[in-house]
Amino acid sequence: MLRALRRSARTRAHRIAVRVGIRTDRVTVKRRRHIHSPEYAQRFGASWQVVQSAETPERVPPTRFGLVDAGFEAILEPIPDLGVLTISGGTVVGPSALALSNEGLLLEDASFWRGRTKGLPDWARRGEVHTVRGTLVSLGTDYAYNNYGHYLLDSLPRLALLEGAGVRIADADHVYVTVPGERAARLLDELGVPAAKRIVARRGVAVRADTVILTSYPGSRRNYPRWHVQFLRERLGVPAGASSRRLYIPRAGHRQILNIQQLMPILTEHGFEVFEPGGAEDPRHAFAEAEAVVGGHGAGLADLAFCRPGTRVLELLPSSHRKPFYMTLSGSGDLRYGYLIGEAVPGPADVRHFQWDYTVDPVEFRAALETTLA
Repeated sequence: MLRALRRSARTRAHRIAVRVGIRTDRVTVKRRRHIHSPEYAQRFGASWQVVQSAETPERVPPTRFGLVDAGFEAILEPIPDLGVLTISGGTVVGPSALALSNEGLLLEDASFWRGRTKGLPDWARRGEVHTVRGTLVSLGTDYAYNNYGHYLLDSLPRLALLEGAGVRIADADHVYVTVPGERAARLLDELGVPAAKRIVARRGVAVRADTVILTSYPGSRRNYPRWHVQFLRERLGVPAGASSRRLYIPRAGHRQILNIQQLMPILTEHGFEVFEPGGAEDPRHAFAEAEAVVGGHGAGLADLAFCRPGTRVLELLPSSHRKPFYMTLSGSGDLRYGYLIGEAVPGPADVRHFQWDYTVDPVEFRAALETTLA
């Protein structure tokens, strides 16, 4: 009886949706059914345009402080051809903005994950389909719905690829976005993406359109190219005063520095202010005025994109999560980057290793800071 009532309710909801012009059904991103955009274009007659040619950026080796090497070079992937794919039909799924063709194939190069969808939870791979008419441009990207760093660095530079391919937001009917909050949404205003055209990603919802325009992930995982930083600075940079501030960027949520109270006197002694990314001041102003930035690995460092060339950067990382996001971002922005690895402290069983808190040796920290500032 209960199942029959549920079926009846779903049927009524479907009829109402059809009546208002929105057709709904369900879609699931299947594991191991994925394809690259150039191959999809060749097989199915879609339009693929290369905007940025493949490259392996030359990186200035980072300065290592302390005894532990991050091993960044071993996990840096080369950057493939980047471009724009236009397909007839298609669906963008949920807050990860996974892009599916009408054949049910994942257009993997639009995603941070590429073909590695095995680790994605079911909620990220499923959605009730809402159909819209016309052309849908996707700026969506994995993690950006709740993470400012991924939004700024993995989503917004997709506009540079669209513009390079001659695609104008003004000509699109809808723009699919993954936005972590109201403040972040204002950057879309500055970039000329009208609120009236935005379809904000929601959990459990997928959007299908007559024509879908997708971009490559703008770089490769954790490897940001130089054009990417140039786009952010030129289009979102702000006027700033003298480059004289020294900023410490605290962490919120997981990956806390457990002994930060031992480090704060050292930072204060060297003229650092605590800059809270969620505070009243626009972080672009603060980072543009910084001569030095120190912070734990996390989204709060994404605004390094707006630092002036030559700014000194000291990143603190836990031994359980050594990733080169901000090393490559700093390199592409001509910043002077160094890092110090702290000792991770295993958390409860339900806390994954990359979320573990950590401690930073105060003696090593002082030496690293003084060398950074020298």
